[in-house]
Amino acid sequence: MEVMSAMKDGFVVDWDIIDTLWDHAF
Repeated sequence: MEVMSAMKDGFVVDWDIIDTLWDHAF
């Protein structure tokens, strides 16, 4: 999943990607 590729050691490293994914997810 794209979300996992944007995370490292449990920390989000690219908030832009996460924000965009959340936007489309909901």
